[in-house]
Amino acid sequence: MDNTGFLKKGKHSAGVKRQYSGTSGRIENSQVRVFLCYSSDKGAALVNSELYIPQEWIADRERAEEKLSPRKCGSAYRTAPSAHRGGMARVARH
Repeated sequence: MDNTGFLKKGKHSAGVKRQYSGTSGRIENSQVRVFLCYSSDKGAALVNSELYIPQEWIADRERAEEKLSPRKCGSAYRTAPSAHRGGMARVARH
């Protein structure tokens, strides 16, 4: 499991806010994506990836409806660890 920050200049991409980004090592305007990977002695594979949506985005219905998918738009706020657990549950179901 890993969170990766994607630095952004504007504030219009889904989920963008000033938040800590490991990519830059400081607070920057960025998106954060949570990744779940599987590895063994035979190789590695990305098995799940999900955009972390900050609480401010969920609370701002107008912005959420404009920029987020309908599935994300109606969802409740989840912390990054909660998003990781959700990804593991999805993988386990398949």
